[in-house]
Amino acid sequence: MTIPFEHLFDIILLLVSGSACLFCWQLNRRLAALHDLKSGLGRSIVSLSSVIAQTKDVSQKAHIEAQSSITELSNLIEDVKRFLPEVEQSLSKMGHKADQMIKKTSQEHKEMEDSLVALILETNYAIDSLTLEIDEPLGCPPTPPLSMTQQVREMQKIQKNLTR
Repeated sequence: MTIPFEHLFDIILLLVSGSACLFCWQLNRRLAALHDLKSGLGRSIVSLSSVIAQTKDVSQKAHIEAQSSITELSNLIEDVKRFLPEVEQSLSKMGHKADQMIKKTSQEHKEMEDSLVALILETNYAIDSLTLEIDEPLGCPPTPPLSMTQQVREMQKIQKNLTR
């Protein structure tokens, strides 16, 4: 049995059409899976879109916070610039006053030391004089007064003790 050529051509055409139909059906199924929002590329697109939206929101918030921080810092810098000369002047005055007080205190300390030395010398002289006056009527041998060199040595010892 032979199949006529026209029927053979129809059969081949029917087989090719059926194969094309099966291929289209399989392709459609794969594309549907690819565009599915729960899995596949659709899910990736939805996920990326939400991440991009969140990133945009965070970026806008950060920009707003940065602008407010810049404004606040600018105001603080202006305040510092405005008060800086006054602070520098006050510090300079305080330093000058401290130097004056140190100088005055040192000078007063030296004067007090000198006064103490003079008073001690006068006291030693008075003690020596009184000792002589007391010893003479009692008949005791007089205690010789300290020589000037001995008095100076005594004063140096006293000064060393005062400076400690």
